[in-house]
Amino acid sequence: MPKDVIVVVNIDAKPAGSEALDILLLSTEGEQAAKVYRDLDTINTDFSGKKVAAMAAAIFDQGKTTLADTLIRKIKIVGIEAPTGEGEPEKATALIQAIETYRQTDDDWYILLTDQDGDDAVKALAAWAEATEPTEAELGAGEEDHRKLYFGRTQSKSLAVTNRLAVIIYGDQAEEYPDAAYVGNVGPFYPESVTWKFKRPDGISVPVLTDAEREALEEANVNFLTVEYKKEYVKNGVCTDGEFIDVQMGADYIAQYMREQLYSIFLANAKIPYTDAGFALIASGVYQTLNRAVDLGIIATDPESGNGVYSVTVPKRIEATDEQARARQMPDIVWEAQLEGAVHSVKVTGTLLASGKVGLNGEGSEEALVIYKDKNQDNKEDTFDDVTTDYSDMIGQKVQVLYKEKNNDTTVYGVFATDDNKVNISTTANNLESQSGEDKIKVDGTKYTVDYQGSYMPIYTVAASGTGAS
Repeated sequence: MPKDVIVVVNIDAKPAGSEALDILLLSTEGEQAAKVYRDLDTINTDFSGKKVAAMAAAIFDQGKTTLADTLIRKIKIVGIEAPTGEGEPEKATALIQAIETYRQTDDDWYILLTDQDGDDAVKALAAWAEATEPTEAELGAGEEDHRKLYFGRTQSKSLAVTNRLAVIIYGDQAEEYPDAAYVGNVGPFYPESVTWKFKRPDGISVPVLTDAEREALEEANVNFLTVEYKKEYVKNGVCTDGEFIDVQMGADYIAQYMREQLYSIFLANAKIPYTDAGFALIASGVYQTLNRAVDLGIIATDPESGNGVYSVTVPKRIEATDEQARARQMPDIVWEAQLEGAVHSVKVTGTLLASGKVGLNGEGSEEALVIYKDKNQDNKEDTFDDVTTDYSDMIGQKVQVLYKEKNNDTTVYGVFATDDNKVNISTTANNLESQSGEDKIKVDGTKYTVDYQGSYMPIYTVAASGTGAS
């Protein structure tokens, strides 16, 4: 007989675990069981005096320069004996074999870093990483997708590697670990899609390179810390095949997340009917993944509708063959999406009129950047609001402004002086003498031709907002 009062409490959903990079740091300075570490003290105890301890510190100690709101505080470290062989190629082969042996018992990680940075080791690791992504045929044959992304350091200016799923950064200081610092600096954003260019990892030095050597590294898709107009940042945020790191990581994330969503649907339903409704239920996992990718900035958003720029083609039951129906195999769901991308190039050039309250002719305003654009661009002025960085030392100079617009919001990433800034005369306004009927000015008895298209030449004075200027 049923009770008169029945109380049922349903918990809608368990709290979702935080998403973070699964990083494996491989030491080749002695066997050590794999262990997850969350603090440097324990790492220094277990790997005292070893390179991976310094690499772990480079990953953890990025608080001064990272743009992320958090830091990496979890990595897995495993130690193996130093690879052996007749020469470096054989040692590199032994290294890959050791990694594959370890994967047989632990394949639950995504990023690989190691203390090996010789040319043969880097080439072998890059080729290995590319091979970790199964082909469509291999997936169809039952192979699981546990692709890896390799981050490595090279001290060679002529390294030639063109593999997918591999990121190489150049550094000329043996005691620095730019690969680890790079991951520690930008990795905390994951799974949000951000550009890996224009980042400044802490704890590494700008390498000494000629212009020709920089060009060679760029052509080889090797990243490196550089300095331009006194601004230090990493160029170019790419994998060794030329693909942008954020694009590769975004694609890997979509594959992993979609797989999880689809398995969840199968496991949560006693039966999914072989009908249009059943196909739609399965397709919901695809839509959930693509919407998640939109939220993370992996897939682009339509500026008018605000919706993700993607399409999904869900098959109908009538489109399935008899063979597919007998095998309980659904026809393929086909989807396409437009990547969000990122700004890696200048969007506006002109003369910097104001930065914050300081500006030419009193044009400054609170947290504003005012640019008088070059004549070949639309409109005369651009004003960027909510710019807290002080660029007043470049007022009056020709500059390039790097910015990105999204959902009517504009983010300024940097302001850089161009090569067009030249000081020919240094004087004060009251020492200028105009020359009637001539496009010239006279300073200290010497005449100078003025390249100005107009009836007069403007003279600006730097002043704070609200003060007069002429």
